Amino acid sequence: MLVVVPVLVAVIVFAQTLDAWQAQNHVAAAAARQAAQEGGDSAALRRRVAADLVTAGLDPQSVSLTIQPTAVDWREPLTVELHSTQRVRIPFLLELDVPLRSRFTTRGEVNR
Repeated sequence: MLVVVPVLVAVIVFAQTLDAWQAQNHVAAAAARQAAQEGGDSAALRRRVAADLVTAGLDPQSVSLTIQPTAVDWREPLTVELHSTQRVRIPFLLELDVPLRSRFTTRGEVNR
């Protein structure tokens, strides 16, 4: 039992970490699409990202959002990055912070 329980917990923790990373990827992709349609960074975009993170079960306060550049024209590249840290605890084995990074690049869709 001393070996089986940590292994089972490790599988569950790995699945939770993978789920958080996939949710963060989905939010970053949606934010990149919206930023491309709006022509860059905006307050509405940041509110939507925060709402999407809450819906995905992530804390918006623990996720940093970077949009570069802040304004784009037609076909110019735009990158959205989300960074967070997931705490991993496996009894009797380890306890560490795993950085989760999501990055999506798209092209602007606004012809100014």
